[in-house]
Amino acid sequence: MGRDEADGAESVKRELRRLEEGDGTITAECLVSVLGAVGVAREHAEELLVAAALADGVIVDDGSLVRTDAFVDWLAAGSSERGGGRQDARLRSVLRAKRTLSVGCLFNGTGDDGLVRVLERFFADVEPSGPIPESTRSRMRSVWAEVLPGGDSGAALSGEVAVRAEVDGPLWEAFARFCIDCLLRDAFTTFDTNANGLLEAQELMTLLMLLTVHSSARCHLTPADAEHIIQEFDVDGSGALSFASFMDMAKCLEREAHGYHDDHPAGGRRAPSKVPKQPPHLVLYFDVNNTVLVADSVTGLEAEDLISMTLAGNTWGVSTKRRSGEEVWVQVFPEPAASQPWQGLMSYTEFIVKAHPLPHEGDNEETAAVADQRRDLLKAFCKPGGPGDSMRPHLERLKESLAENPCKLLPSFYFLLQELKGQGRSFSVVFRTFGIDMDESVQSEFNAFCEGRHPLFPHARLDGSDGAADHRMRLEDSDSVGTFVRMSEADVALVWGTQQQPKDGQGWEIYDDMPEVRRVHGVAEAAKALEDRVLRSSRTVVLRDYYPGWRQQKFGSAGGKPMFVRIEDPRTFPVFFDDHARPVDPNIIDVIDVRTYPRRPPMAQVYDIHIVRAAPLRSIPELSYFCDELARCEQAKAAQLQRRRQVGTMLHDVAALRDVLQLFRGPSRPGSHRSVRSGGGDNALNYTGWRDLEAVKHSTPFVGIS
Repeated sequence: MGRDEADGAESVKRELRRLEEGDGTITAECLVSVLGAVGVAREHAEELLVAAALADGVIVDDGSLVRTDAFVDWLAAGSSERGGGRQDARLRSVLRAKRTLSVGCLFNGTGDDGLVRVLERFFADVEPSGPIPESTRSRMRSVWAEVLPGGDSGAALSGEVAVRAEVDGPLWEAFARFCIDCLLRDAFTTFDTNANGLLEAQELMTLLMLLTVHSSARCHLTPADAEHIIQEFDVDGSGALSFASFMDMAKCLEREAHGYHDDHPAGGRRAPSKVPKQPPHLVLYFDVNNTVLVADSVTGLEAEDLISMTLAGNTWGVSTKRRSGEEVWVQVFPEPAASQPWQGLMSYTEFIVKAHPLPHEGDNEETAAVADQRRDLLKAFCKPGGPGDSMRPHLERLKESLAENPCKLLPSFYFLLQELKGQGRSFSVVFRTFGIDMDESVQSEFNAFCEGRHPLFPHARLDGSDGAADHRMRLEDSDSVGTFVRMSEADVALVWGTQQQPKDGQGWEIYDDMPEVRRVHGVAEAAKALEDRVLRSSRTVVLRDYYPGWRQQKFGSAGGKPMFVRIEDPRTFPVFFDDHARPVDPNIIDVIDVRTYPRRPPMAQVYDIHIVRAAPLRSIPELSYFCDELARCEQAKAAQLQRRRQVGTMLHDVAALRDVLQLFRGPSRPGSHRSVRSGGGDNALNYTGWRDLEAVKHSTPFVGIS
């Protein structure tokens, strides 16, 4: 076998693998159709299969399945005795020319023949039920002409087509999607330049930018937008998407672009959703400790301790060694900063976490001991003679700001609610805490604010007296108070009517004597129950989260505070403020989309959009802090939805896909591939993975809570 034929054999193998059943085989009928697409008569293709059956390991399962690689190797070997004494010259020439044998060939057939072969694949599992009526044949011609390159809308549909199964509207839509999926499959292979079965970030960025140029939808996607999209779907951080991940991305973005959802009663597409005239309903989750209340009932930390720990995470220096070999941290940047001022610096919190890692193995007591040690060191950060002694003036100013505030909850929190009410926004407030911080004294202050009796906000009115929503807190109302309980990562329950939780050694029996308590088990059920409360009945809810479950998961997000989101939902916009929120694990928030659970949305989809790391250094002195952060999140959300809809539209723009593929295939040989250069040189599209972003690498590490 010559070099051209060997290279061609590998090309053919790669194309046929895209039609495999998932175990390295292709159905014999599908292979006959593929061979027919390159001009091999059906009877001769069947003769080839009979001859191939005499070779070891080519035909399996009583002749119904063919091992793809073995068949191509057998074909390329070219024994002069094969096929009844004849060598298949036509197929040998196909190997030499490296011609594509897969979907590209099927789609580039002419007239009925190409259409029949595609339909044979699509309707393989549909029982014939009579001739297709003229109306359906007309629609078939339209789809053939619109979606399939080389289709002839005027071709007569007869012969085998006439005996195919009659189909209805939903199945027609499935057929259209099937055709587009085939184009996407071709696009994936074309841009998978190294044929490793992965579409690397640079390759995908090239595809997206080319679609931007050729799209008829006037999309204006920038390289930064393309980078964001890839970060949002690069689940494992490898910088590449498998074919399955690529198709998942395409289908997910199609839902957002065209407005159909998995939960639609029809189970599929519905009319495209219009942009709501009113802004979305806000579901505002607030961690309590060190986010809206500067104290911590779980750890017993007071304001000065929490401020000192916050400053430690926002003060930057370098790690160095003394002559004795002891590693120490030395402050370099003079002012506190929320992000790394320049590369090479680390915060004092980073230094402490690195020096005192949590045990990978061991019981909860060992984990708690390390967390206690970390916390004690950070509490002493601003002490005289400590590593953050120069930050003490900042600590004192923040303490003075708190002393001037007659409130338990931060004025910046109340200011946000007052501003939202003034803007006429629809919103709900959900307090989240591991402890029992929302007591009657907090309720009294919060309700005084809602009723216009707060000393700093005497004109606020959120008690429903003006006909609008009543946001007052009701700790005695079983519909407004509850607790999450997570006995394991997969066991998520929401208990309404109490904040009491099972202690070590206890189970669900503790609720047996509480008639007012209602338990909701399961992720989907808990998400629906919470949505019903915040959207329909209670506009202010107090939820306790389950600290033992978080500790059991070594403070990973899978055991943290559940937050239910739907990225594409334009009706609601949930935002979670928490001072422990981080862009990577370990994290305190467990972001869940019930449609893809237990797989979690990549953090790139939600961080700094749905999740905000609360910054006490700003929320204490700046009255507009929460307003500014929410406005930033809403702008980021609008940009996210726009770019996702643009990409979803482009990936299903048939004309654009055909044009882009034509660039690399040429008009005379539509099945062949050209090399797609996606990186290198001065014009390379540079991609940075989510975990490689400087802001992510140097985010304040999690300290741990005992």
